[in-house]
Amino acid sequence: MDDATPVPISQLPDPKQPNTTSTQIPPQPGQAVKRGRGRPRKHPLPPDYVPPVRTPKPPRESSAQRTPLPAESEEVVTTSSGRPARSSRRNVDYAKLESIEILPDGEDDAGVSTNETPASGQPKRRRGRPPKDPSKGPMPRPKPKNNVVYIEDEGDDEAVEEVDDEDDEYVGGEEQPDEEDDLDANDVVEEEDDEPESDFEEQDETSKRGKSGPGKIAQKKLKMAPGTSSTVQGSKTRKTKDSVEGRMALFYGNRNAPLMEGIEYRNKWINELTAIRQELLEDPIFPPPDDHKIDLSLQSLVTAEEEKVPLFLPPREQELTFEVGMNEPFKEYSIKANESASLHDLTDGRREGFVIHTGGYVTGCQWAPLMDSNVQYLVVSIVSKVDEFAVSMFDRATYDSVIQIWNMNPDQPGSSRARLALCLLHSWGTPWSLRFCPEAKSKNDSTVGCLAAAFQDGKVRVISVPAVDSQNTEYLMVETPAKEISLPGMSITCVTWTTRHVIAVGCTNGFVATFDLAIADEPDDDDDEARPLNGHTAPIICTPVHQSAILTLESASPDYPHVLTTTSADGYTRTLDTRDPRSCRASAYRTKGYSAAATYVPSLNAVISVEDSILTKITPILNLPTDVIFTRHEASVMCIASGKCHPFTATGGADGAVTVANPVARALVGKKITYKDWPQTRLFKLEYSERQGKFRFVEGYKVDVIGFAAGSRGKGGYLIYPETVCVTSLGWNWRRQTGGWIAAGFANGLVRIENFSM
Repeated sequence: MDDATPVPISQLPDPKQPNTTSTQIPPQPGQAVKRGRGRPRKHPLPPDYVPPVRTPKPPRESSAQRTPLPAESEEVVTTSSGRPARSSRRNVDYAKLESIEILPDGEDDAGVSTNETPASGQPKRRRGRPPKDPSKGPMPRPKPKNNVVYIEDEGDDEAVEEVDDEDDEYVGGEEQPDEEDDLDANDVVEEEDDEPESDFEEQDETSKRGKSGPGKIAQKKLKMAPGTSSTVQGSKTRKTKDSVEGRMALFYGNRNAPLMEGIEYRNKWINELTAIRQELLEDPIFPPPDDHKIDLSLQSLVTAEEEKVPLFLPPREQELTFEVGMNEPFKEYSIKANESASLHDLTDGRREGFVIHTGGYVTGCQWAPLMDSNVQYLVVSIVSKVDEFAVSMFDRATYDSVIQIWNMNPDQPGSSRARLALCLLHSWGTPWSLRFCPEAKSKNDSTVGCLAAAFQDGKVRVISVPAVDSQNTEYLMVETPAKEISLPGMSITCVTWTTRHVIAVGCTNGFVATFDLAIADEPDDDDDEARPLNGHTAPIICTPVHQSAILTLESASPDYPHVLTTTSADGYTRTLDTRDPRSCRASAYRTKGYSAAATYVPSLNAVISVEDSILTKITPILNLPTDVIFTRHEASVMCIASGKCHPFTATGGADGAVTVANPVARALVGKKITYKDWPQTRLFKLEYSERQGKFRFVEGYKVDVIGFAAGSRGKGGYLIYPETVCVTSLGWNWRRQTGGWIAAGFANGLVRIENFSM
């Protein structure tokens, strides 16, 4: 039994009467208190509650009229609990508020309505978009502002939005009040993750604005629907580097004629990724002819004495053994120096080409520019003998060496072989940087071209290579070259042709000089009488460009013959205009290593050079700070060559591999295709077994990508390969019918010639 006393009925509240003392029925003694659902109600006021009395403060007086008040205790308004009363108007001066005249809505201090002008009384137009008049039909879309940025991005179906540069607020399709962006950090991270990797090192102005200021989040969501052209409903857009229009402007500029040529070339080659189609090959572009001719009459070639020929050539007894194939068993073949083999026989008809054995380290190989002859000539320079190692690669030295000229018939690769037709013997040291004059030759000409090369003695010589019809090898001693170029106190390291008669050279001290071979030097009174008549020592220009030796020198001929691009051992890539070399020059960012190879692509107006030793990059000559990753090797890239009749470019590395890719299809695409997913074709790879003492050409590689294999992330560093498998030189054929033939020279003396077209 419960001992609680029952409550009298008189004390229970009457349900018909309003409850003025409490909002709830008080709990009965011994009964658990049940908490009501929802927000708790306010505590009822006690019956003896007295509201606080507010005493207004007296009006303020000036400092002169102010009288000190007697010191008395200030009346403090308190609540029933003894605390000071809370009021948001505690410090409000009510007397001052009463003296302020409150004007009606729409009037200013002068008593004139703000909606009317003082002069005419006409209603003033409010700022913002005018209201829509139903009688005039649908409202037209307002014209875009000049400071509105449109950014194209393929791959999303979101609507087009605009960003105002001044306010950094959304001004999209619907009117929105000016309020803060409701995006959070998670939304920004998701947008950043969805964006692919950029190909460019330099960022354009749009991305730079997005990284500073409150407009960063807004600009992250700028998209354009796929299939939208460079105009959005009649409004022009700004070209960015991530769009195709922006890429075209980077490589071809803003002029209409180069842009139209670039668009046609892109449409023709954009889908050719891994192979060259024979029907797409074009005739090479040569510089236009002029009245200036090079005097070649001073050249002197004599037949070498038979007993002196072995002093210039490598030992003929030298023999190499190599294998060719895709899978075991491989076919083994042995070849002696100055001999050749047919790839058609070695691969059972799968490949067309030749393998020749030069007998020495190959320093250069170039095709002669014969346009209408079935017989093609390949010029190869080698290091015939290595007695001792030099202290520096730029030391001046003179010793016996040779330049070999091989001829072959690419139209009949199965029934014929390449043979050594001519050997040019000289005593100027090892030649390198072979360059043929860009002038088309015919089979009826007495020469196959004008060859320029830099030699170990620090000079450049121009030799007119004669055409040889004999079936036996001829040996000619070059007593006097057609032209000889030298600079006092400088050693020349590289050479290139800018026109049919102008040559540019690079030196070990970083200087660049140009010579006009059609103009003979005028002799001075102080000149040495022993100076040869074919010598050129007075350049047109001679200017410092780098702080170290210049390794490669490329001319943007024939479109821009006055533009030169250089790479140096100081790590920089620079471009200069020979018309004003002091002020008209540009420089790219410095790389970790130096670029040992470079080539110019006329169809793209770009230079392809080495990036980070194992990668190659495409750099437009109009914008050097911008580059696109092109190909990748497993070791250092040693040589690069671009096609004469097509845009395909081949790269060779110290890993023994020759890789071919299309730079036009790589550079003139949007940002969505990153370099890690771009395909490249490995033509073949040379391997060496020291235990067995033989080489192997591995073929049949599938199409590879530039990025590393999944999970590897490029770990493990660079690989070191035997020096004998290094690809030292590459060269494409000039003739349209054989424009897909490529020659690759190796450090072991082999040169592989193969047809890459189909």
